[in-house]
Amino acid sequence: MMELLTLRTEDLTEEEYAAAFADMSPARQEKCRAYRREADRKCCIAADCAVRRALSSRYGVNPADIEILLTDAGKPYAPAFPTRFSYAHSGEWIALALSDRGEVGVDVELIRPVMPRITRYFCCEDDLRYVFGEPAAPDVELLTEPDVLSRLFEIWTFKEALGKAWGTGLTRETKYAEFRAYEKHLERLGDYMLCAYEEGGTL
Repeated sequence: MMELLTLRTEDLTEEEYAAAFADMSPARQEKCRAYRREADRKCCIAADCAVRRALSSRYGVNPADIEILLTDAGKPYAPAFPTRFSYAHSGEWIALALSDRGEVGVDVELIRPVMPRITRYFCCEDDLRYVFGEPAAPDVELLTEPDVLSRLFEIWTFKEALGKAWGTGLTRETKYAEFRAYEKHLERLGDYMLCAYEEGGTL
């Protein structure tokens, strides 16, 4: 069964950030340093810390002893443990999904006005009907209506989570995976939308 954890960047002290950064692999540290904004660097560290704490709690090992690697597709995994996991961060929020049953994916995004053309990258016709009531995005410069944006970001975070679970990222396959045909966990975190998906969850 999938477990979902969330935390905010303010939940860790500066001392905890320093300790968590020291536990990270050199490659992960380098990725962290590449972020221009301190907030993004903190999210990167907090996500890694969340994984280590969760696996430490499950298996009774020291967080610093947990090795986290990336597949060729960039999907993180801990080779010493059977638990699959996925993490995401946006703004102040970090989300972590774990499962001992199948691959998982999670995404969190700030709900914000977007241009309609963004929909062509991840929405199939059924998705567009769910968002707009018709199989096409409206001919407007910017999508701003709150209910429309809420439904759109449900789709967006689901497709990102699905791509993470499959280890492919956003592809033609994720685009044409109909949102309403899959079981998933959706949650609003203030101005953010979160979606977590466990492989095998179809309706």
